[in-house]
Amino acid sequence: MTDKTKLELELEQLETGEQSAVKKDVKFFVFLFFFIFFIISEWYFYYDLRLRLDSLKKDVDTVSERTESFRAVVEKLSEIKQQAAQQEAPPPQQEFKLPQQEFKLPQQEFKLPQQEVPLPQQEVKPPQQ
Repeated sequence: MTDKTKLELELEQLETGEQSAVKKDVKFFVFLFFFIFFIISEWYFYYDLRLRLDSLKKDVDTVSERTESFRAVVEKLSEIKQQAAQQEAPPPQQEFKLPQQEFKLPQQEFKLPQQEVPLPQQEVKPPQQ
């Protein structure tokens, strides 16, 4: 029986050793899986951030181009205003003074004629069918 128990003990030790090896292998593969998953997720996150950053840079570039074009238009308009103000400003002239007399218009009354105009006297004929 002692031999049997020794064999059983050795068998149990082998089984526990195999179980511990399997546990180590499982732990290693789980670690490997999560490590690879982490690397892939970080790569995707980085790639997504790069795409967003590039799109934001493009948006900023378009906005800056538009602001530059607006500034150019505003500068042109201000130049045109200044040129128009310089061209339209007449040279200073002497003021014309009106004479100190009062002008009176003659008082006239307008009356409509009170005549009657005779209407033509024609017979109205019914339309013939």
